[in-house]
Amino acid sequence: MNQNSLQKKRFQILELSKKHIMVEGWSDHIFKEIAEELNSKEYEIKVLFPEGYIDLLKFYIQESEDLMIKILKKNENLHKLTTHKKIFEIIRLRLQINSKDKELVRRTLGVLARPQNFLLGIRTLYATVDNIWYIAGDRSTDFNYYTKRLILSKIYSSTIIYWLNDESKSIEKTEKFLLKQIKNTSIFPKIKKTLTAIFR
Repeated sequence: MNQNSLQKKRFQILELSKKHIMVEGWSDHIFKEIAEELNSKEYEIKVLFPEGYIDLLKFYIQESEDLMIKILKKNENLHKLTTHKKIFEIIRLRLQINSKDKELVRRTLGVLARPQNFLLGIRTLYATVDNIWYIAGDRSTDFNYYTKRLILSKIYSSTIIYWLNDESKSIEKTEKFLLKQIKNTSIFPKIKKTLTAIFR
């Protein structure tokens, strides 16, 4: 089986796994259930994910990031915005895209919050905010590079937690929360007036 075929198989397993994860959470038991669905041997599934469900989780995270980058880069309206406005819009679009997989995101964050997965959680958060800044057009390499990502990590994390607890049908409340976070942060002074007008 060539690399493309392996990748397609891994993606198929991930897609089949999502409904199980949203109900039962992340665990190695997933492979048994997927094997039964595909009428395959469990070891044939596991061999594609040597580290077990953590490998599947890493694959899910990477695929999610790649998809987000692909979608956001094609957004013509995004390209017309200033950098600070892009940050707001990128996060808003990410939440909107993930709205159908909200429980999957919740289950994933629960696993990443475990002590044994602390470093993976930190790397995942860093990769996400780094991608957000990159898509927004940030190419800084000085001290501000790290400052921006540290501050955005706090904003993004708190917004995700708020969104997961927001039971309304739309994400309007979460958008307002995100707006407040941005307004209270000194690295986003240029966006304040524009974003405030959106929610009047």
